[in-house]
Amino acid sequence: MKHDGEGLTIRIVRTFLESHLSIVLILLALIAGGAALLVTPREEEPQIVVPNADIFLSYPGHSAEEVEKLISAPIERYL
Repeated sequence: MKHDGEGLTIRIVRTFLESHLSIVLILLALIAGGAALLVTPREEEPQIVVPNADIFLSYPGHSAEEVEKLISAPIERYL
């Protein structure tokens, strides 16, 4: 089915509209997706360790910057 004066894009669109190639590609994509789901390893409850520490302290008479410099920063480096 040759149509004169048509660009490449129009010919590609016409090919997909006039053939069953679109349906075949969709089915292949669904099958590939289903296969990927079946072979991908997964764990029901993965053991993920998230390092976390909460430090509450009081240092009366000092600013937040001093507390961070004198106490929080050394503790962060240690942890």
